[in-house]
Amino acid sequence: MVQVGLIAGLGLLAIACSLPEVQQRPAVAASDFAVADVMVGVPSVYDRYTFYHSWHWEYENTWIPEGEQGRSGVMTVYHNDRTGAWLFTSEAYGVTDEMADWILALPTGEYITAYSDAEGHRGLLRDTLEFPVSDDALAGWLQPSGDDQVFGANNYGWPTLQGVAYEVDYQKTEEHSTVWVADTAVDMRALVHFNRRVADAKLPVHFMPDLPAGKIEVAADTESAIRRVRHRLTAISDNYYEINLNDYDQK
Repeated sequence: MVQVGLIAGLGLLAIACSLPEVQQRPAVAASDFAVADVMVGVPSVYDRYTFYHSWHWEYENTWIPEGEQGRSGVMTVYHNDRTGAWLFTSEAYGVTDEMADWILALPTGEYITAYSDAEGHRGLLRDTLEFPVSDDALAGWLQPSGDDQVFGANNYGWPTLQGVAYEVDYQKTEEHSTVWVADTAVDMRALVHFNRRVADAKLPVHFMPDLPAGKIEVAADTESAIRRVRHRLTAISDNYYEINLNDYDQK
C-alpha cells in the first residue's frame, strides 16, 4: 500500500506526489461529490482501490481516562469518490484491532478486513451490515439554534461543509448537546454504522445513526456537570492511499 500526506500539529497540509497517476488527477472540489458519480460496489482494476481524499475529525471524550485509546486525538478515514468506498486504518480505529492492517467498507454494506497474524499469514475477513432505511426528516428532538458554521475551512481549495446547529436537552439527565448537521452527496452509511459491526475495531467517534439520507453530523458537543464528549470535522483533504486485495489470501 502507498500513502502520501502530511499532518502537522493541528494543521493539515497536502504534499506533492511523484506517482504519475496522482500528477494527472486534478484537485477535486466540493461540487465533485455527486451521487451520480458513485459506481456502487464496483472495485478498481485487479482489486486495487485508490483513495484521493481523507476526512479528519478531532475528538475528545473525558469519560475515558487520560492516556487510554479514545480519550482524544484525530480520527482519519479515506474515501474513494468513484466507488463510494471508505478505508479505515489504525488512524481511525487505533489499537482496538491490532491485527487489522486496514478495513475496506463498501456502499453495499460489506466490510473487508485485511489482517496479518503473528505467524506472518495475511488474509481477508468479510462481514456485512444491513444499513437501516434513513428517516425522511430530522428528529423532532433536534431543535435548530439558528447558528451555522463552515467545517473544513482551508486555503487549498479542499471541500468544505456548511453545518447547521441543533440543540438537544435531555429530560432525565443534566447533559446538554449541540449537534451540527450538514448536507452532503457522499454516502456516509458505512462510516456512520461502522461501530455496529461485531468486530474488535471501533471508532472513537460515534455518529447519529438516524439522520436522513444526504445529511451528516459534522460536529457534536455534549457536556454534563463533570464530563465532556465532542468531535468536529476539521478537513476533507486531498490525499493518496492505495490498497490491493491481491496482497492477501482471499480463500
